[in-house]
Amino acid sequence: MTTELINLLSSQSGQWYTLRSIQNLTGLSLESILNQVEILRKSGYWIEISPALGYRLHPNSTGLTYDRIELELTTRRIGRRLLVYQETDSTNDVVWSYASELAYGRHDYDGLAVFADHQRTGRGRLGRSWFSMPGAALLGSVLIYDDIARRKIVSQALSIAAGISAAQAIDETGGIDTQIKWPNDVLWQSMKLAGVMVESRQIGEEWAYVLGIGINCSMENEHLPPDLIGRAVSIRQVTGQPVDREKLAQALLLNLDHWLSGLSSDAKTRRNTIKELHEIWVKKCINIGNRLTLIWNNREFCGRVVDVDIEHGLLMQLDSGGVRLFDASTTTVKPE
Repeated sequence: MTTELINLLSSQSGQWYTLRSIQNLTGLSLESILNQVEILRKSGYWIEISPALGYRLHPNSTGLTYDRIELELTTRRIGRRLLVYQETDSTNDVVWSYASELAYGRHDYDGLAVFADHQRTGRGRLGRSWFSMPGAALLGSVLIYDDIARRKIVSQALSIAAGISAAQAIDETGGIDTQIKWPNDVLWQSMKLAGVMVESRQIGEEWAYVLGIGINCSMENEHLPPDLIGRAVSIRQVTGQPVDREKLAQALLLNLDHWLSGLSSDAKTRRNTIKELHEIWVKKCINIGNRLTLIWNNREFCGRVVDVDIEHGLLMQLDSGGVRLFDASTTTVKPE
């Protein structure tokens, strides 16, 4: 599908364009414009037509489309295969269905990225549910393969890289200075903007990892359950501006591709990547130097956060004495 029309309309969502102005700004013929309008409306874009005013992309248009995410995406691994759904039960479940091909020796779907406008049964870490309004969040999952014999990727490092990638994508596209809370919640002024979960399974001679990422884009407080008001926030609430979810998705995939390339590379590049991830995480993490209570194996551990080991976990000076590492996949933070 050609993209001249949607690029023009989405650059000023809500602004009306006459046919003549569209022709002048895009160089498209009348027939091409009408064909693109039809295709875009069938793809889920809310394009309004007025005999007097012309055409516009409605400010509340929720269509998340493959074409605008894929357009000029320069990743080498992450997102080289891309699927976009209007609605699905869970993007993680969709990705796992493709990961099952590993059992038959097929590696075609490494780097697969799946996004959805809405998830009916989205889930977060440790079996929690993930709340989202249709069209109000960026919801996606990414599939990563790792050979058991080489085992270059560690789930702990994947979790941190995914959290940093989400934070960087928000910072770059929204002009926001985000923070991170252990293990990988992305915050703005202590309210949750995004969350990450990592699931892993051994399939044949491979480890498969699925990174599930949810970013709050345009929800308002009236959309939230009462228990989330004041605890969750959207990019639009912070910036006061519409959110281009396709550009956000591109930034997310680009950042993930960068970090995964480094983590999967030769030993020297991998060490440098881990060092860089550590520097960014420490700078953004609100927990460093502060007290925290973690829950592991149904036991509580209280202490002060000292540091993070990118591959092994959070380093805490315990009140009971000694220093201990906690893995992100098996621990959770006790609510204050």
